Amino acid sequence: MNLEAQLVEINPLVLTPSGLIAIDGKMMVDDDAAFRNPIIQELEDQKLSDLEKIAKEAGFSLVQLNGDIGILANGAGLTMALLDVLSELDLKPANFLDVGGGASQERVYKALKLIFKLKAKCIFINIFGGITRCDTVAKAILQALNNFTDIPPMVIRLTGTNEAEGTALLKNEGISAYQDVMEAVKKVKKVVNG
Repeated sequence: MNLEAQLVEINPLVLTPSGLIAIDGKMMVDDDAAFRNPIIQELEDQKLSDLEKIAKEAGFSLVQLNGDIGILANGAGLTMALLDVLSELDLKPANFLDVGGGASQERVYKALKLIFKLKAKCIFINIFGGITRCDTVAKAILQALNNFTDIPPMVIRLTGTNEAEGTALLKNEGISAYQDVMEAVKKVKKVVNG
């Protein structure tokens, strides 16, 4: 069977009276070739939680963690840096969720819908708008607030492309958005610690 593996390791290999037996094995498959090998996709999907599968189908990255702060951010580096900052302050993220660059209103809405299922104490939205526009994110937030009930408190940080428009949309609905990430983090800490 050709799985387009980059590495196959069998270690240890044991000689028994019946012959050679592989006791353990590992295989690395080229991610770009995985679509040609359905068995690889099936094995990968078995490792995902239900929410992680939904996120994958929607086209963004979600990893569930053990904390109580739902995270929606854009850019893997920005999201990882945010998780580091929260951890330094003894705050525990419930997830890693990167909606990616250029996220549409629908994509951000789907991400929020997913985060609501985590039952977090607080949701922290951290958007640094480059390709992703802050007004698009604000519209998705308002759409989610109109369509769902029992939503935990949200702390929103919007800065970058169309920041003024996005902040204005939220402000018209009585919602504040931070520009400075550390001010937003302090607010998250206050919300979580009651």
